[in-house]
Amino acid sequence: MRLFLSFFVALCMSGLVQAQEPVEAVSGESAPAVVEAAAAAVEAAVEESSPEAAGTIEIPAQEAAPEPEPCAAPVNGVALVTAGEVEADLAARVQAYVQANLFTTVMLLEPMELAEGALDGQAQAAVARKKENHLAVLVLASLEGNPHHGASYPEQSVAVINVAALRPDPMDAELYGRRVEKQLMSAGGILLGMEICPNPLCALSAYMDMERLDAKGRNYCPPCQDRVRKILEAKNALLEPGAAQ
Repeated sequence: MRLFLSFFVALCMSGLVQAQEPVEAVSGESAPAVVEAAAAAVEAAVEESSPEAAGTIEIPAQEAAPEPEPCAAPVNGVALVTAGEVEADLAARVQAYVQANLFTTVMLLEPMELAEGALDGQAQAAVARKKENHLAVLVLASLEGNPHHGASYPEQSVAVINVAALRPDPMDAELYGRRVEKQLMSAGGILLGMEICPNPLCALSAYMDMERLDAKGRNYCPPCQDRVRKILEAKNALLEPGAAQ
């Protein structure tokens, strides 16, 4: 637009130069008047083409970007990991049971390979998987040919359950699952600071053979339930009953 106006002004001035003598012959004041008129016309055209003449241009306000949500703190609880050929449905079953009855979150970790060594070797491998928010690590290991049911390592907060030694023959999936659940409830409680319970129906009671293992309960007696709740509450790891799915 401004290029056009410059061309227009130049054209007007050229016309004025060519008509200068005849205009001056008519009147000495006519030429300045023509120049002023042309300048006024240019100024008016410039004003009409300016943004102010067309109205104020409003720039839409940009919405502020939402602030990123703070990262949630890791949940405190117990970790569960399998080693070797452990049935996936068994791991899912016992995870749900222990979480509901131990009153804390049970996190199922990625499976790990069987380490060298029997129970001790699996325990050492599990220590490397333990994180700060893991109050304990429970290992389900399938140690074929090993007769030991499991072992607890309180100083490392790790326990290893040998599911191969707990498989019924002939296979009974329900009996198998109950045996593993009893072992996990017992080992988990010991690692959290509980003690062996004299009540024969409590999961924390001791046993000497498979018959006694099958006879004792899978859950804690009421006094042991109260104690473990207090321990978990102090560790900020108590899972309310409604949240235990």
